[in-house]
Amino acid sequence: MFGFLLIFLIVSGLFLYPSKKIFNFRQGEKPGVRCYRLHIVIGLFTALFLFLIAFTGCYFGFKKEFHTVFESVSSGKALQPAP
Repeated sequence: MFGFLLIFLIVSGLFLYPSKKIFNFRQGEKPGVRCYRLHIVIGLFTALFLFLIAFTGCYFGFKKEFHTVFESVSSGKALQPAP
């Protein structure tokens, strides 16, 4: 369940990103503005890594449901690897 919440937070953070200028640091900025821009840069670079972690967490938590969806999308039953 928390994996889905993390995916929602990642996607909403990417959509709500205010501007296209990623590395727009200036010399005379206040420390709060500098921290905010650093937060945006770190968030953009870690979004893919966090998305992979969240997706694998969702997959291992809801394995039967994922296999049902994969079977309905693909042509047949999903093959299980030998243990």
